[in-house]
Amino acid sequence: YLNSTGTAQTFRLTDVKVSGYQKSGYRVVYIKGAADVIATDCQIVNNATVTGSGAILHLANTGTTQLTDCMVSGNHANTKPSAGGSTIMLQKSQGTTFTDCTITDNTSGASSSGIFISSQNGPVTLENCLISGNQVETTNASAGGLYVNSGITVLVKDTVIKNNQYVETNA
Repeated sequence: YLNSTGTAQTFRLTDVKVSGYQKSGYRVVYIKGAADVIATDCQIVNNATVTGSGAILHLANTGTTQLTDCMVSGNHANTKPSAGGSTIMLQKSQGTTFTDCTITDNTSGASSSGIFISSQNGPVTLENCLISGNQVETTNASAGGLYVNSGITVLVKDTVIKNNQYVETNA
């Protein structure tokens, strides 16, 4: 959990791997209030939020966010259907860019198992990315691969979004 209070700071993450982490509650990686977030060559793989609702990677109230050559794969946001969860959640950022990123084979109990964009103050760009094999299992899901609330600009270039699923359950 990285929280910038007072003077906003830039968070730089390079060659970071978060793997095999199980979090009771919500959010495995939570970055809030940063001036900017720059993540390069990062891996967030095989993690889980096991109770409550939550995201594996949650970016909130940040300036601009750049994720380059990052992999988010094999994660599970919440083991309890209908309780919530997204693999990547974006909230109130000034703009977010994913370049050469892979978001694959994640599962969720609700919302989206890939990227959930709830609110943004700037555009979201997906360039040369792969969003595939993500699955959400619940009685009321938003999307399996990519969910965008209305009024948000998303630019997609040379990106593949395929084989994502929403599986309705009787929970």
